[in-house]
Amino acid sequence: MIHSIIIARFSTGGHDVSCKSQIAEIRAEAIKRGEVIVKELEFPRVRHSDFLEDPDFKEILAEAKLKIATGPKSGSMIPAGCPAIA
Repeated sequence: MIHSIIIARFSTGGHDVSCKSQIAEIRAEAIKRGEVIVKELEFPRVRHSDFLEDPDFKEILAEAKLKIATGPKSGSMIPAGCPAIA
């Protein structure tokens, strides 16, 4: 079973896709794939450089790196705005 975290970011520069709509689309795809969503995070109106420094994002990134380094694939991230990987 894959446990997933959905992360959506929306900056003010040229994108009209809200965090809520990104999460809804990603959630539907994750459920279709049989994934268990353990957390959903929204970063509305956040510049990319600020997003990378957010404590919530840093915590999730550190946990993902630890799981990759210490064991079998037990999680999946589909970055918001990216097509799902089959």
